[in-house]
Amino acid sequence: MQPHACTDTVLPADHITVAAPFYPTFSEPEGRGVFFEIVKEVFEAEGYKIITCILPIRRSIRDLQRGKIDMYLTDWEKSYLTPAPLYQPDKLHTPNIPISTEFVSAAITANNAFYHQIQINHSIPHTLLNNTHQLIAWNKGFDYQYLFDLEESSYQVVDSVKQGLHMLKGGRIELYLNDDDNISIALNSQTELEASDFRIIPLIEQQLYPVFQNTERGHQLAELYDRRMEALLAQKRILELYRQVGYDYQPELPEDR
Repeated sequence: MQPHACTDTVLPADHITVAAPFYPTFSEPEGRGVFFEIVKEVFEAEGYKIITCILPIRRSIRDLQRGKIDMYLTDWEKSYLTPAPLYQPDKLHTPNIPISTEFVSAAITANNAFYHQIQINHSIPHTLLNNTHQLIAWNKGFDYQYLFDLEESSYQVVDSVKQGLHMLKGGRIELYLNDDDNISIALNSQTELEASDFRIIPLIEQQLYPVFQNTERGHQLAELYDRRMEALLAQKRILELYRQVGYDYQPELPEDR
């Protein structure tokens, strides 16, 4: 029997509890979204029942580390999580095969002085990396400072994409970082923001993984996930699921496989 945060009852061992933040298209309430669909494809064929819940990032990670859920969607590979104070790496386990690819991108206003420099180099200028006025922002729970080796004085965290874009438009920050899909979805849904006022420039490609508990059960589930994902990738099923929601890509197998 497994304790978990997704329901008030105790579930049998053949139930897998999966938590994720709300990401339109990818993880939505009532088990909708391509991430949840992939998890169902992976595990339901092996006799498991998937129980999903939408939780904030920090709550999801905390409940995973406390053993209250079986899986969190999604995050970087475990080695990237080690420096962040939110994580207890000894309690976390990531599999070998990613579930998706994240393009960490910069949103910038079209008339910003840094726009052409970022567009040409696809990197953050040193002037911004070394600033002491917190001119770069991203959402709470995203530890981009470890990707870009940023000092705490040079960035700030915000509560939502909407807040970040409004700060950008108002000139309070120079750069807002997020996954390019998250930025595009927010711009398309905010009537008070004109998408034409912004530019989105990809900076870094990161593979995204489900995160399991670092327990015997967690390792068993991760091994099953890798085995089934490899088969589903070979069958083009993952590509098909992404195409159904308008995305024409699939995660790549690790180079050493």
